[in-house]
Amino acid sequence: MAITGLILAGGQGRRMGGVDKGLLLLGHRTLTAHVIERLRPQVGALLINANRHLPRYAAFGYPVIPDSFSVASAQAQLPLPPRGEGHPDKPPSVSNGHPLSKGGTAGADHLPLSRLRERVAERPEEGGIKRPPLQGVRGKYPGPLAGLHAGLSEARTPWVVTAPCDSPMLPRDLVARLYVAAQQHDAPLAVAKTGDRLHPVFALAHRRVLPDLTAYLQDGERKVALWFARIGGVEVSFDDQPDAFRNINTQDELDAIASFLAS
Repeated sequence: MAITGLILAGGQGRRMGGVDKGLLLLGHRTLTAHVIERLRPQVGALLINANRHLPRYAAFGYPVIPDSFSVASAQAQLPLPPRGEGHPDKPPSVSNGHPLSKGGTAGADHLPLSRLRERVAERPEEGGIKRPPLQGVRGKYPGPLAGLHAGLSEARTPWVVTAPCDSPMLPRDLVARLYVAAQQHDAPLAVAKTGDRLHPVFALAHRRVLPDLTAYLQDGERKVALWFARIGGVEVSFDDQPDAFRNINTQDELDAIASFLAS
């Protein structure tokens, strides 16, 4: 399939004390390894977007690309997960026993695209097309859009699909369903949703959106769903797999997913 998979592992992990979440263990494998297992069969090529511990990500056997619009150098020394006994390069595994959590309240980046398009029309200063100065974001963390920018810049396929490193239960038919929707609606981007909640880091984007994304980031913008709305993204329902988009921001959530997978 002429689609490149992009695993987003460039985050700061603030809610877990700055730990590089993609290198945490779930069972006997890292979170990134779980995501690779589910995403790799769905795509023709695979990239990993990371800003720290690049040699460890490279050990998975796929190209590793850092953000182009990041302040990654300032984050490079944030801590690794603690190393486990018996393996010099692995953190300890998780314990089981917690029920699967329901996740947090949806924020602005999870509003329906239809409402966000209305917001762009009502307040064009938040989402309208701008002509930014030729400079990158400095002093800010630009978030997952910087990872998408890096992936679109590096990919050699027309389409790039993203998945975060901390969602080990992502759908095994994610790519096919996003691609079908993008083709049916002639849309440059398709994004997953469950109910009224968008999952903006699970998205399929065509490389033709790269110039607009570059301009958006150069202007210091970071809101993922507002950019999706302004370029004409289409929502794709995954209501049949609501648990597939659970992500991990705390140790309790890591434990809960471990328990859920073991049940």
